[in-house]
Amino acid sequence: MIYEHDGLALNLFQIKAIKKERRKKGGVLVFEFYNTIMNVETSLNSGVWEKQSFPNASVSQNFDDSDNLEIAYYEWVGLWQGFCDCVQRGQINIWREQHGVENLYE
Repeated sequence: MIYEHDGLALNLFQIKAIKKERRKKGGVLVFEFYNTIMNVETSLNSGVWEKQSFPNASVSQNFDDSDNLEIAYYEWVGLWQGFCDCVQRGQINIWREQHGVENLYE
């Protein structure tokens, strides 16, 4: 599910980690994602397929102020945690309603 918050649109299902990197002034909020797993033919027209893992690039957002970095970090972690909790309980539609996310597939 793609969710937009604070200028970033991310697939919440694919987030593996959110970390903050502090700098002298401000810092960077970094989102890391799970690798993409794809079936790939081992050689051209061989008919033999295997699963391969491809890394996804991280996404980062810079902050000039460390207070804003902290606020954004805890906002994103809270959103992500709430999303994961609802998914585990089978209540993703409740999360969508609470956050104004439309289900584009219904």
